[in-house]
Amino acid sequence: MTVKVGGDSRARRHRRVDRLHRGRVSINALAESTIGLFKNEAIRDGSPFRSGPLRTIDDVEWVTAGWVDWYNSRRLHSTLGDIPPDEYEAAYYADLETPAHPVLEPA
Repeated sequence: MTVKVGGDSRARRHRRVDRLHRGRVSINALAESTIGLFKNEAIRDGSPFRSGPLRTIDDVEWVTAGWVDWYNSRRLHSTLGDIPPDEYEAAYYADLETPAHPVLEPA
């Protein structure tokens, strides 16, 4: 499926949108859970990510960008030890770069 994004004054961009597959319960459940969180935390009236009504696509994009930034950078995730996902990921990759055993230099 192709979705057109942008207004008349902008250059039209086309993005390929992959549909969720029927019967792929684990994938669909994760997507539906994330969409539900997004709608409850970002789109609903009174959301801290909104500064007023959502009248344009730009308004929705602004709210979405703010929510994604919070979700990845500042949200404390209990499964990760109450640290944000970005911080956990940085620590994970730093551990990969650290050798498991000290490297001995020849004398």
